[in-house]
Amino acid sequence: MKLEELVNRNYQQLNDNDLYIWNYIIHHRKECERLSIDELALRCSVSRSTILRFSKRLGLKGYAEFKVFLRIDNQKNDKNALTDNIFNHYIETLEQYRDYHYKEIVQSIYEAKNLYVYGTGVIQDNTAQHLKRSFSMVNKLFLDIDVLADFEAYINLFGSNDVFIAISYAGENQRLLDYVYRLKAKGVIVVAIIANNDCTLSHVADYSLHVKTLPVMTNQGRREDLVGNYFILIDFIIANYIEYAKSRGNE
Repeated sequence: MKLEELVNRNYQQLNDNDLYIWNYIIHHRKECERLSIDELALRCSVSRSTILRFSKRLGLKGYAEFKVFLRIDNQKNDKNALTDNIFNHYIETLEQYRDYHYKEIVQSIYEAKNLYVYGTGVIQDNTAQHLKRSFSMVNKLFLDIDVLADFEAYINLFGSNDVFIAISYAGENQRLLDYVYRLKAKGVIVVAIIANNDCTLSHVADYSLHVKTLPVMTNQGRREDLVGNYFILIDFIIANYIEYAKSRGNE
């Protein structure tokens, strides 16, 4: 459903502030794709809670879902929007990844006795395999845990200052979280790689890296996420590891 349809359907619930926000958005569609809730609030001279209430009055869960609808609408309105969005998305992502603080993470990997990795889904498991291959180039062996059931077989092998990297989408898998709590109690350093940067796993982990995914509408009308940024983030991690290892005199 298009945003215009949501606005029309819920028009009676919208107040003057909501209509002002909507008017700003329809005149700055492409710009608003990239704005955070605070940035949009500033441009509309309202509070972030006003933006959030506007999104919910349209029947959406929040501002993040509103931006998904806006991106999809913009793709429909511009025949070149999808490729342009992908291009801009990757440029923004590269800039974001460049500015992440990797030193503590790669130092932990460098100094760890044992390294473990787990991915919660197909894409995340593929990312875990890419991480394993990447670090094998620098003689660092990650043991991947295939399924959560295997944790019981490995849990006693974990020790203080070992590193466990959890690759997830939502970061709310309760069984994974239960194991993470147990690992942290043993002194294991937990690194989260997640698409949802405001989740339980991101708050529990010692370090958290946010993966930016891009929602697109397929020609069959399905919403899918482009997930190549998982693999790009691993490339940034290994590059920072190599630089750190060189600084320690280990080429």
